[in-house]
Amino acid sequence: SLTSARSAPASGVEIRVLSNRADLVSDGDALVEIVRPAGTNPDSVRVELDGQDIVGDFALRPDGRFVGLVDGLDEGENHLTAAVHQRTARLTITDHPIGGPIFSGPHLRPWLCTTGANGLGAPVDAQCNAPTKVEFFYQPQGGGALQPYDPANPPGNVATTTTDEGETVPFIVRRERGTLDRGIYDVAVLFDPDEPWQPWEPQSGWNGKVVWPFGAAAGTVHSQGSPVSVLTAQRLGEGFMVATHSLNVHNSNLNTVVSAESVMMLKERIVERYGEIRYTFAQGLSGGSIQQHEIANAYPGLLDGIQP
Repeated sequence: SLTSARSAPASGVEIRVLSNRADLVSDGDALVEIVRPAGTNPDSVRVELDGQDIVGDFALRPDGRFVGLVDGLDEGENHLTAAVHQRTARLTITDHPIGGPIFSGPHLRPWLCTTGANGLGAPVDAQCNAPTKVEFFYQPQGGGALQPYDPANPPGNVATTTTDEGETVPFIVRRERGTLDRGIYDVAVLFDPDEPWQPWEPQSGWNGKVVWPFGAAAGTVHSQGSPVSVLTAQRLGEGFMVATHSLNVHNSNLNTVVSAESVMMLKERIVERYGEIRYTFAQGLSGGSIQQHEIANAYPGLLDGIQP
C-alpha cells in the first residue's frame, strides 16, 4: 500500500514521512513529522540527517505537530535520526530522481520532450525536465470562463466563491505546471497571492481534497504529451484542488504502471508544497476509466474514490 511510512516506535519517539512512503520519495525532499513522547518540550527534540543537525527545519506547527520539510536528500539511502532526551528513532529514506523511474522499470525509448509546446521552454536534461511555471487565473464577477490574472496589476472585477467548507475567498486560481517522471503535470487551486501558504498551514480556500482527471482514448506516442485541463471552475470554486499528469492521458500512455507512478510522485509534490491531502478522487471516461480502475485496484492509497 502506497501510504505514509512510519518508523517502529522507539521508546515513544516516531518518525513519520507524511508525503510518501519512505522508500519511494523523489526530488530530494520529504515532509516529515517527529512524534514526541507525551509531555516533552519541543525544544528537546534533536533531528539529524546522515549525522548533520537539521532540527532547524522543524518547528511546532499550528496544528500542534512537530513537522519539517527535509531537503537535500541524496539519491539512494538517507538516514534520519530523531531523539528526545535518551529516546531515539531512526528511519531510512530512499530518494529517487525527479525524472523517475521509481517502480515502473526501465524507461521507454525513444522519448520526445514537449516542454516547449507546453510553455516550459527547452528541456534541461534527457529526462525532459524543465523549470516550473506558475500562472494565475480568476473568475470575473457574474461568472464565465477563467481569465488570466496579473498579481502585479489585479483587475477590479474578481468574483468571490464559497467553498464546500463554508470559506468565502477571492475566486483566484494558481496553476503550477512542471515536470516529473518524464511527463508534465498541472496543479490548480484557489490561491490568494497576498496570503502566505505553507504545507503545514494551507490557505483556507483549499478544502484539502483533490480531483484527478484522467485522459481518454488509447495510444502510445513515446512522448511527454500534454496534461488535460485542470481549470475546472466548478470544482475549483468548491475548494477542490485539481491535479493531473500528461502520462495519465491514455491516448498518450497505455502503461498503467507508469501512470500510477506519476500519480504517486505528483501527490508527493502536492503534500510537500501545499499540505496533506484529505482524499483524492479520480474522474474520466473510456481510457481514463480504465486507468482509474487499474490504479485503484493495484495501488491502494493513491486513489480514494473513482468516478469512471
